[in-house]
Amino acid sequence: MIRTALDYAGLVLAMLLWGATYIWSKEVFGFYNPLETIFIRVAISTFILFCWRFFSSNRKPVSPGDRALVLLLSFLQPFLYFVGENYGLFYASATVAAVFIGTIPIISMLLGKMIFKQSLGLHGTIGATICFLGVILVIFSENWSVALKPLGGLGLILAVLSGSFYGMLVIKLGNRYSPLTLVYLQNRNALLFFTPLILIFNPNIFLRPPPITIINNILALAIFGSVAAFALFTHGIARLGMGKAYSFSNLIPVFTTFFAFIFLSETLHWYNILGVALVVCGLFFVNKKKPQVPAVSISCPNR
Repeated sequence: MIRTALDYAGLVLAMLLWGATYIWSKEVFGFYNPLETIFIRVAISTFILFCWRFFSSNRKPVSPGDRALVLLLSFLQPFLYFVGENYGLFYASATVAAVFIGTIPIISMLLGKMIFKQSLGLHGTIGATICFLGVILVIFSENWSVALKPLGGLGLILAVLSGSFYGMLVIKLGNRYSPLTLVYLQNRNALLFFTPLILIFNPNIFLRPPPITIINNILALAIFGSVAAFALFTHGIARLGMGKAYSFSNLIPVFTTFFAFIFLSETLHWYNILGVALVVCGLFFVNKKKPQVPAVSISCPNR
């Protein structure tokens, strides 16, 4: 009983940490641009995961037949996902970004219907409709004006689409490699994509020593967002199953909204709060129907 309670507490903590990543990213953007932020975060998390892999007994090599798929997964996430998410977050509020990203299970489900002819079912249809209405309410600001710049919207759409396609593909590898192994490989490969961009657009990134507050936020993103939270989530999956563990991800927009209000002084209107609540309810509806959402959970550590 106590152990089960600790498992649930670990999942809540993981969602809290992932919700906080949006706040930490916003703080880092005051010194580094999104591309620089992504590069440093991926580099640190890759180093941490490399150390884990080096000392771990579970170092299964990637079979030659899986290498192309692993590279494609790395391109989708964290490369495209992080580019879309961070630039979306740069041009939007933390709450709007978190709610958009929270709809990835819905988009995955809709893509599954269009591509694989999967049935949505009554719960899926109701959940998708509720989520859509919730997102509409969240993006409005004072006087019902849209609180989302075009570039922010495009970035978040890119993140949602790349995360959704990633979730549909990663299930092919999820049973052959451990989640931490996949995340390490994806982060390592993503450095191959990010490094040329940094050398071209931000070659002086390491010539500007950041203040201690920025260093702390970047370390928090890498250590707590990309490693610790994912370890807790992976443990929760092992102990409670994918369905129960995955349902906790619906708490991320709630935590982000709370943190954004407290730490970023983001203004929230009654309809914004209602929108967040609708998105969470819609996600629970979908998860109630299909607890085995296609491995989207493995995408979570890249938040």
